[in-house]
Amino acid sequence: MAIDYYEEAREISGSIHEIGLNEEGKTLDDALKCGSTSTEILMALRYHLQRIVGDTRLPEELRGRCTALIEDINSVLS
Repeated sequence: MAIDYYEEAREISGSIHEIGLNEEGKTLDDALKCGSTSTEILMALRYHLQRIVGDTRLPEELRGRCTALIEDINSVLS
């Protein structure tokens, strides 16, 4: 099954905004909007997701989705 990294990042961002972590969600939104190449976008997403995962305000289910996306991005970038 093919993974739509961008769509998953958008959904995660939406969930992050819903719980009030707007600055964190905006970093993902900006990564998707401002990247020039797919590699640049994926690298930015990975960087910001890694920072977001460390936020203690993040619910466990959402942390799991972020971690899974980081792993998926790692596999495609390696």
